[in-house]
Amino acid sequence: MDFEKIGRMIRKERLERGLRLEDLADEHVSASTLSAMERGKNTSQPKFRYVLDKLGLTIESLNKKESESTERENLQLSVIESLVYMNPKRAITELKKRDWSPSKAPLIKYLNARARMRLGEDAESEFHATLKALEKSIGYNNSNLRSCCFGYLSVLEYRRKHYYRALELVEKGIECFNMDGERKNFYLVLSLNRSIYYKQLGQIEKSLNALEKIDSHTSFDLNIDSVLGIYDLKARLKLEIKLYQEAIQIAKSGIEIARINYNYDRQLELWITLGSIYKAKWRSEKRKHYLEMAGRCFSAGILLEGKVKRRKKLIFDAYKELAIIYRKTKEFEKTHQILGELIRITKNDENMVQYSRVMVEVGKVCLDENDLESAIQSFQDALNTCDSEDLEYQAVFGLVRAYSHLGESHESQVLTHTKRLVRLLERRVDDDGTD
Repeated sequence: MDFEKIGRMIRKERLERGLRLEDLADEHVSASTLSAMERGKNTSQPKFRYVLDKLGLTIESLNKKESESTERENLQLSVIESLVYMNPKRAITELKKRDWSPSKAPLIKYLNARARMRLGEDAESEFHATLKALEKSIGYNNSNLRSCCFGYLSVLEYRRKHYYRALELVEKGIECFNMDGERKNFYLVLSLNRSIYYKQLGQIEKSLNALEKIDSHTSFDLNIDSVLGIYDLKARLKLEIKLYQEAIQIAKSGIEIARINYNYDRQLELWITLGSIYKAKWRSEKRKHYLEMAGRCFSAGILLEGKVKRRKKLIFDAYKELAIIYRKTKEFEKTHQILGELIRITKNDENMVQYSRVMVEVGKVCLDENDLESAIQSFQDALNTCDSEDLEYQAVFGLVRAYSHLGESHESQVLTHTKRLVRLLERRVDDDGTD
C-alpha cells in the first residue's frame, strides 16, 4: 500500500466534501492521526482501511477517481498553457485558483514563469525554481521542460546582450532535448535562437550551419510561419557574407511561399529583407538600378499595411527605408510624403522612440534641401524624445552640421553641440573598451 499516495487522496476527498479533520475524526482515529495519515507519516493499514470505509471508498475506487482527476488536471493545465500566449494575466489567475497535485509542481512553476515573461516581469528566478523542482521530480523525462527553461533563460541573457551566456544556455537546452518527447516544436525555437546568437557574435558560418541542421531534421512538423522565419534568417545571413544573389533567391522564394499561404506578416518581413539586399548590392556596385529595386521592395511591403496583424513595427521600417531611398535619389517631394506617413504612424501608436527616428530622417532631408531652420527644429525634436545614444548621436551631429552652415553668428551653438558630440564619442569608446 502506497500510504503517501492514499493519504493524499484521502485529504483531497475530505476537502472536496467540505470536511475538517475534526469532522472526520472519532474515537477510533483522532484528528492528529488523520493529519499524519494524509501526509503519509502514519502507516497503519487498519486505520487506513477504517477511514476509507468511513468515507465509503475502496483503494480501487480511489485509484479510479485519481485517474479521472489527473486527466481533468492535465486538460486544465493544457488550457492554461494556451492561455499563457493569449492572456498571460488570466493564466496566472487560473494557476492560483486551485490546489494542484504536488506532482504538477514543476509544470505549474514553468507556466507561471512563462506567463510572467510574457507580461515583461522578472521570470528568471521562476525558471530556476522550475529546474530545481524538475531535479526532485519523476515522470518529466519526456516533457522537455528542462530544455524549455534553458531556452527561455537564454532569451533573457540575449536581451541583456550577454550573447556568449545566451549561447551557452541554448546549447544546454539542445543537449538535453528529448526528440521523442513533448513540445517537439521547441527544438526549432532552440535551433533558430542558436543561429541568431551565432549571427550576433559575428560567427556567420556557424549560424548558417545551425540552420542547415534544422533542415536535416525531416521529422519536424514545421508550421508555415516557422518555415518562413528560416527563409528570412537565411537570406539575412547570406547578405552578411555578401552572397547577394543567393540571398535574393532565398528571399524571393520565401515571399512566394508567404504569398500563397496568405502570411502577410512574414511577407512584409521578407520584402524588407529583399529591399535591404538590393540596397547593399547598390552600395557594393554603385548601380542606381539596385537602389530602384530596393525602393520597389519597400513599397511592396507598405502595400501590406492593412493586412499585417502582429509585426506592425515592420510597416514603420518599410516606410523609413523607402524615405531613405527617396532621399538618396534626391526625390525630396516623395521623401516628405513618406515622412508624413511615418509621423502619422508614430502619433497613432504614441511611440516616441519611433518618432525620434522619423525626426532625425526629416532633419537629414531638410539638410539636403538646405532648409537649415527646419533641419534644426527636426533634430531638436528628435533630441527631446530620443532614448538611445545612437539617436542622440545622429541628432547632435545633425545640429552641428546645420549650425555650421549658418555661419559665424552661430559659432557658440556649433561649439556647444560639438562638445556634446565629443562626450558621446568618448562614451562609445569607453563602452567598447569594457566589452
